[in-house]
Amino acid sequence: MRAGLILILFLQIGSPLQVQIPDKVMTCHFRSIAFTEFCDVVLHQTGVNIYFKEEWVNKLRVTLDADSITVLSAVRQVIEGSGLEVSVWHNGLVVLPGVKLLKELPSYEQIAKKNSPVLSNKKNRLSLKVKNVILQVGSQG
Repeated sequence: MRAGLILILFLQIGSPLQVQIPDKVMTCHFRSIAFTEFCDVVLHQTGVNIYFKEEWVNKLRVTLDADSITVLSAVRQVIEGSGLEVSVWHNGLVVLPGVKLLKELPSYEQIAKKNSPVLSNKKNRLSLKVKNVILQVGSQG
């Protein structure tokens, strides 16, 4: 009985062996089709949405021959050399020109180290200078 409950709970939470959406495998046999058409086929075969701005991909043609390829790998191959980057976002993919989405926010220590702030404390006034931006706390005088 206890094993049955654990199994049900495990299935409700989700299996760690479950394939992530962008890692779904698909078949691709395309010859010079529009990127938008490629995205429609991906959605139909796998359920994975690909988000993009049409003006970024309107000249992009897809030629891809693969019997078993993940959605993420297929999109990476398709946009290679175009100046576009692909990122995973909420079980879908986002295509952006030249940048990827952050996977996580940087820690405070990373930001502080990168910006090298200069602190000073003069007469009950605290200033923090970061890249020509001054934050003042307290009163002068």
